[in-house]
Amino acid sequence: MRLLATQCLVKLAQCQKQVKHMDKYAASCSILACEQSLSPDKRSHYTQELLQVMRETMDSAQAIIVRAEPLLRVEDVQIDLMKGIGSVGECINVTLKLYSSLEEEVTCGRISFSLQTNELKRVSSIRSSKRNRSASPPVIVDSGLSSAALSEEDLSDKPVTEGQSAEGEDEDDSDCCLQCFNVPLRHGVNEYNLTTQLAEPGHYYLRQLCVEIGRLDFIWPHLALSRESRGFAIVYDPPRINWTQAKDVHLLSGLPQQVSLSILVESGSIANGSVLEVTSQSSSLTFEPIQSGEAVVHSSMGNEGSKTSPYKVQVLTMHGNDDVTDTSVAMVTLPAVGPYAAIDFNLILHASLEKQSSQEEVTEYQLMFNCKWLSPWLPLSCRVHFIVHFPFAMCFTRLKPTVLFR
Repeated sequence: MRLLATQCLVKLAQCQKQVKHMDKYAASCSILACEQSLSPDKRSHYTQELLQVMRETMDSAQAIIVRAEPLLRVEDVQIDLMKGIGSVGECINVTLKLYSSLEEEVTCGRISFSLQTNELKRVSSIRSSKRNRSASPPVIVDSGLSSAALSEEDLSDKPVTEGQSAEGEDEDDSDCCLQCFNVPLRHGVNEYNLTTQLAEPGHYYLRQLCVEIGRLDFIWPHLALSRESRGFAIVYDPPRINWTQAKDVHLLSGLPQQVSLSILVESGSIANGSVLEVTSQSSSLTFEPIQSGEAVVHSSMGNEGSKTSPYKVQVLTMHGNDDVTDTSVAMVTLPAVGPYAAIDFNLILHASLEKQSSQEEVTEYQLMFNCKWLSPWLPLSCRVHFIVHFPFAMCFTRLKPTVLFR
């Protein structure tokens, strides 16, 4: 029975090629290219035919939708989040292992996983790449239809016209798709990292997977994933920053002063090389660079030991709108920090002595923080206030003259 079905498909593929139904011919070739009942030469022939369709349709205005299996097979999907919980703006990474039966290496312009929220809002993957696909495969012109968001019935023989549009086309779903671009697909098992950053909290579920090779879109309408790989939760849980100084020691103006900052990461994480931007709200307070500092990373839950990691501080000067006031900015390059961990590091400040009035014994300063590893950048609501003391005080007393009578 299987051999008879294969022979029928071979005859059907010949007819499809003659009448130039390239979408149906591509679907037939993708099945025959990995059909074990065919000889290796026959499988190689249909592999070459499929590659030829890819080349001939490279400039096509519309994508050709092809079922991914059995040519491509998902081996494993892993969501790289502790307990499946991430933070708003955090880089979400999903590891995909994909088996390819294609005997030749090809380049995937894009691999994408469409996401569905807990509000059951179907999101597409085509709009998520409009800003990026100019340097990647061509897009479907004036169409909101997403190959990665097609349902089971969308894989019928209905043609995809340019006038069709998906519901909710005006909405921007650019942050609701896991994806990677321009990666090789080799025979055997391939591993890919699909990433995204989400700006809204909620539960997100992995839905349809799409592999784009030229203008051929190989899709899985539905995947049977394990419970741990079906989805994840995004919460609004920004990092918290505290600062400390040595007890019974005042910060003094006119001299470099060292303070310790602590970042509590909460449910998110910090990738190696991420930058914390620290801005002084006063032109009289500046930062000192640190070329090779040592930060202490430890669990905020107290269940693991601490370790030291390198960090550095670069100092920039931002010019104000009036071209008079300059603002000092410290760019702190951080090491990797996992969820529910804390990192402690030092920052060197310098409060100007000249700009502090001799009548003021103390001056209050304010720092603002931007977590540049979050998207969009998240200015922390809590700003750090601290007091810098005048290092010394002089007091003049006028003595009244004393008259002595004899």
